[in-house]
Amino acid sequence: MAYSIQDMKYNQNMFVDTRISSKVGLQSKVGLHTFDKLVVLVFLALSIAASGVLVSKYVIATELTYQKQELQKQIVSYQELNSQLEMKIAELSSPERVYEIAINDIGMMTAPPDKVKIIHRVRVAEVESNYVGIAN
Repeated sequence: MAYSIQDMKYNQNMFVDTRISSKVGLQSKVGLHTFDKLVVLVFLALSIAASGVLVSKYVIATELTYQKQELQKQIVSYQELNSQLEMKIAELSSPERVYEIAINDIGMMTAPPDKVKIIHRVRVAEVESNYVGIAN
């Protein structure tokens, strides 16, 4: 297929083959219109912005996961410390230990039975019932 100069027409910065365009009804153009370029540019800008948002959300989620793990380690550590302290309290407040300290360190003595006067005998259940409301 041979083209002649008469078959080519210069139209708005492009050459158009008049034989083909007249038959098909189309003109072949090279490049995009300004509106198309704007649409592509806006799409790219939105894609980059969406990617930035997704990456920032991922970073935040990763930081929160790390903080959660650290807090769980602290909880376990405090639970162990709490158990140790409860055992120490039970050890220090045992009646045998208090009695030994009273006799050996402070110099207290057990009173002879003839020196002890019981004013009023109270059952343990009565005392506990009186203090149930105070403990709560």
